[in-house]
Amino acid sequence: MSSLKISRVKSYIEQHFSGLIDLSSVPEGNREAALLTRGTAALAIISYTGCSFNEAAAAIVDGGDDKGIDAIYYDSYTNTAYFAQSKWHNDGTKTIDESAAHKLKYGVQKLLDLNFDGCNEAIQKKKAVIEKITNDATVKISLCLAFNSNNILSDSVKNIIDEYISTVNCGDEIMNLVIANQNKLYEVASKSRGPVNEDIVIRNWIKIDSGHSVYFGHIATSDLAILFDNHQDSLFAPNIRSFKGATEVNNAIVESIVKKPEAFCYLNNGITIIANEINKKPLGGASRESGIFECKGLAIVNGAQTVGACSRANKIDGNKCCSAYVMARVIETGEPDNELSVAITKAANTQNKIERKDFVALDPFQKELKEGLDILGIQYTYKTGEDLANNESVFDLAYVTQAIIADTTDINLIAIAKREIGKVWDDINKAPYKRIFNPTNNPYYVKNILLLFEVIQNIIKNCALDDRRKIQYTVHGNIFIAAQCLSRLQKAKIREEAFDLTESRKQLERIVPTIFSAVVELFEAEYPGAYLAHLFRNRSKLQELHEKLMGLDTDQ
Repeated sequence: MSSLKISRVKSYIEQHFSGLIDLSSVPEGNREAALLTRGTAALAIISYTGCSFNEAAAAIVDGGDDKGIDAIYYDSYTNTAYFAQSKWHNDGTKTIDESAAHKLKYGVQKLLDLNFDGCNEAIQKKKAVIEKITNDATVKISLCLAFNSNNILSDSVKNIIDEYISTVNCGDEIMNLVIANQNKLYEVASKSRGPVNEDIVIRNWIKIDSGHSVYFGHIATSDLAILFDNHQDSLFAPNIRSFKGATEVNNAIVESIVKKPEAFCYLNNGITIIANEINKKPLGGASRESGIFECKGLAIVNGAQTVGACSRANKIDGNKCCSAYVMARVIETGEPDNELSVAITKAANTQNKIERKDFVALDPFQKELKEGLDILGIQYTYKTGEDLANNESVFDLAYVTQAIIADTTDINLIAIAKREIGKVWDDINKAPYKRIFNPTNNPYYVKNILLLFEVIQNIIKNCALDDRRKIQYTVHGNIFIAAQCLSRLQKAKIREEAFDLTESRKQLERIVPTIFSAVVELFEAEYPGAYLAHLFRNRSKLQELHEKLMGLDTDQ
């Protein structure tokens, strides 16, 4: 225990969260303690996500009927949801006890079951976040225990959490435990927030004056690496993300620098830097080939991941970093934190993301399929941003992909579609994309399979009624259940105009309820209470359950 660290963390919480964290429902005499407890949760969220003070304060749900959860935060960058339980003790000797661990476990499970009964208003406002967590199988979940002590958790508390995590994971890596102890909290509180004053070298630079000086040019990744190593998170504006470390995207940036340094400036989107004052030094004269610029109050407002990756790449191969450059835009803003700097920061971080599905538009077959479906009265959209008419026969790329995958009855594809459907569109020149989108699957086929898939979805929703657990089966198991139904359907002429949809609907009205009940019964027997979002993306488990369902008689 360090009384000095406790005092400093306490002051930091009071300085940054007084007025940000809502204490209106807390009696006057208890507000200091409540601020410290809630501030501990907020600091823990910042320590693992690099979010802003406002975002961390908005994550707080502590209060009456909080179900043992003090903060809920979804980090879109790492696609991770955090459920935090926090404790503050003035002597800094206590961690989380068994009672708090049990409450956290039951509270999180209640929310993962989409049961908001008896939850406070702050949690009710997080419904959209919770629904995303349960509906998106790619989201990771971190249980965060935060406390101002460096003592370790008791074995009994760790067992409670570990057993719950094991039950949820069911062989996958869905949920984990993270600890924000005194040292972790102090790490956040001790980070310098002071101005960064540094010289930067810009090559092949040009200057534009439009009220404020703007410089464009290239900066060596080795220079950015040194800048990051010297200043770390202080280099980044407080209202954007810090460097996230070894994520998939950042690893790709590092690999690009090390393997193709000469091409890096073409492959990277570049960075945006703001500074209160910029002065070009005389060294180098008027040459535009290279200039040294003295920057006061420097901050990187876009490109934190690129700059952090430069530091990692420099440690791997410094020579390669010396020949890799990043396109940079450096803007002189005047007074610190003025309206212009805030506007630049916001604009630089508001962009339309290019996704895998956007590259599907390069496949000529998509246009042919769309035109064919239009003739058949089906509106199909495969391009982001296409205007959609307001009618019921509108189907997007993801829905069409799911429907066709269901008809393949390929368990591996079904698992991929639930785990990360974007992988299907990774390469439009080979499988699995070509297995789904090819001339054999003509407009007649796609229309018919879409309408059958939709019939199945409507029937399973009616089967679930208001049962929360069964509703999750309709969300996470929709492709698997549809595959079981379609495999039992007579579809001899499905690629022809003569296909009898009316007769197929009658068959599905008999088949689907039987399949749905059997799936629920079998899954609950094999994996009672399992986290369905991940169960339905686990290929081996789905294969095992698929084989057990093969002998099911739906003609009774």
